[in-house]
Amino acid sequence: MIRDRKYYTSFSVIKLCDYVLYTGSHIVAYLCINLRPCDIWITIPLKYVINGEYMVIDKDLSKIVDVFEVYEEIAEGFSSWRVKPWPIAVLGKSRGGIIVDLGAGSCINGIYVYSFGGKYLLCIDVSYTMDFLSRRSLLNRDVVGDSIAGDMLFIPIKDNSVDVVLAIASIHHVPSKFIDRVFAEVVRISVNGALVIITSWSWRQLRFTIPTLMNIILKLFGLVKSIREYRISWRKKKRTLYRYYYLYTLDELLKLCRKYRLKVLSYGYTGYLRNKSDNIFIVARVVKNYG
Repeated sequence: MIRDRKYYTSFSVIKLCDYVLYTGSHIVAYLCINLRPCDIWITIPLKYVINGEYMVIDKDLSKIVDVFEVYEEIAEGFSSWRVKPWPIAVLGKSRGGIIVDLGAGSCINGIYVYSFGGKYLLCIDVSYTMDFLSRRSLLNRDVVGDSIAGDMLFIPIKDNSVDVVLAIASIHHVPSKFIDRVFAEVVRISVNGALVIITSWSWRQLRFTIPTLMNIILKLFGLVKSIREYRISWRKKKRTLYRYYYLYTLDELLKLCRKYRLKVLSYGYTGYLRNKSDNIFIVARVVKNYG
């Protein structure tokens, strides 16, 4: 099963991406001709190869492929459940300009930030179905932008192009082996002074107490590498699907910000619901001029 889908855009605001790339979890061909950003793209998960033969190049990469497959199945239900933007997304309005929503889902956060004066919005999600849903939302709200299938490990955007990067409730789907790559890509695509907003589930939530204790035991026997790696269930009719999560600590994420020269403006704990604080958040600026 090889997926081959072509989408077209009527927008011609700026030139964001212009190359063919081979990502860790997907092969993505971006052909940019007269319209911008990408007029045509084809995304092929590495799980599907020419003869239908199953291929996994790396155990950790297969976790990313699993995330793609699960969200393909639950996309419509997930998008109808998650209909309000995260309150912290409002901080993105201070910058405006070109906005990229990474792991966008139905792109509710990107659309929210765009509504405060954004010039262009690009929604990127690994799930095709999510991209269809977010594109429909953009059209319904007259948003100047587009939605494409993409991978945070190899973001299909040119260097120094973006004013606001949102990674809200998305990086916790990236195995720790590849998180450096995500931060490097965020900095690469950003202009100097770009605003970056990141949230990630906190492993200190009460619901992770028992799974964490189980992981501690499994690690003692060498059966798992990390005690903060989880498979979170999602019920779909009579089936239960499991989404991959690696839950980073606040200290780990702050260390990555320092490593990649992100100037942290604010950090702490917040929630999708205002009366909860069960997610890590970081608000930072990209610093590229060091003089």
